[in-house]
Amino acid sequence: MENVQRLVEILQELRLASLSMQSTLQTESEIKAAMKKYDMLFLGGNFNFINTVELHHSVKNVFNWNIEKDEFLKLVPAACESLEIKYEVAVLANEPNTFAGYFITLT
Repeated sequence: MENVQRLVEILQELRLASLSMQSTLQTESEIKAAMKKYDMLFLGGNFNFINTVELHHSVKNVFNWNIEKDEFLKLVPAACESLEIKYEVAVLANEPNTFAGYFITLT
């Protein structure tokens, strides 16, 4: 449960960053700075779409949480559901039955 809470806190911070990037007052350089800060891309027209490949990288390198990928992926559904964040399963394009992680819509 402690690990789920930690991921919840990270997702809350990323959600706030996403909301900030959506502001019409944000310049392109400020948006790039936010992406650089978290070392990940925020995609979509509202900068609110992320994937767990990049999120796991950020968790390890920005948030200094050394968690294995498989353990991390097990936490994602519970963390997203607790924040009422939408997520969907990602699969490999050439192997549609192979789980590859999740796509997360922060806002």
